Amino acid sequence: MKKNYKSKPLPITEGSSGWQNRFNALLRSSGRRPRRWYRRWWGIIILIIAALFSLFVAVYLYKVVILVWQLKTGRITAAELMLQQSNPGLNTKEMIALTKGPAPYYLGTSSPKVLIVEYGDFNCSHCRVVSPEIRKAVNQNKDIVQYIWRDWPGQDNSELLAQAARCAGEQAGSLGFWLFHDQLLLNQSQFTTTSQLMELAEEYSLSPTRLQDCIEQQRTLGYLQKDYQDAIALGGIGGTPTWFINGYRFSGELPADFFNYMIKELTKEK
Repeated sequence: MKKNYKSKPLPITEGSSGWQNRFNALLRSSGRRPRRWYRRWWGIIILIIAALFSLFVAVYLYKVVILVWQLKTGRITAAELMLQQSNPGLNTKEMIALTKGPAPYYLGTSSPKVLIVEYGDFNCSHCRVVSPEIRKAVNQNKDIVQYIWRDWPGQDNSELLAQAARCAGEQAGSLGFWLFHDQLLLNQSQFTTTSQLMELAEEYSLSPTRLQDCIEQQRTLGYLQKDYQDAIALGGIGGTPTWFINGYRFSGELPADFFNYMIKELTKEK
């Protein structure tokens, strides 16, 4: 039978040296049971992190199961689901109203079946490239589509240009706004100062002094602030152009074929 040998403390005798006392103390401490890992401070932290992660996974799986059940039972359509996921808490009507904003100027019909809203910047090269494409799609579907431009100025002088276009609209309504819109967007970097904008106004038989006064008094700044507030409520604008088509969000240089496809899908007989 195998014997289990254990070290025994050395007897403390008269004249024992300090090292023997320390050796005996070490033997006594080695006999204590060490704390388990989950009782140590780092073990407690690991357990907390694991619990939070498990909770996150459980909530995520619950949401997935609920959404799949809603789709299978017909309680929600795929289109409605996409709208909810991009803008939680807003129904379709609220979403469309929020994207539309004050809308003093638009192209197309006044009673649209499809609302196309572009958040753009007059200094955005992508907005310039896509401008002919959206115009083509709107012109082809002008009886059922309304197109609105909203401002998201993020580059140098962009806010000045946005206010100038609105000021042109102040003088000549929708015609004045879209004339400035096209010139500022398609001829980027040519209009960077108030003087150059006044020259453009004169070219279109608008009052340069009224335009200057409108810009200096910031009479159209409220439109830009409203555009900004609504954009934040919509979840923010990551870049320009950002599009909302009947509430569905898209971004980038979209071709005319894409707009036509969306218009066709959104006006299908159900």
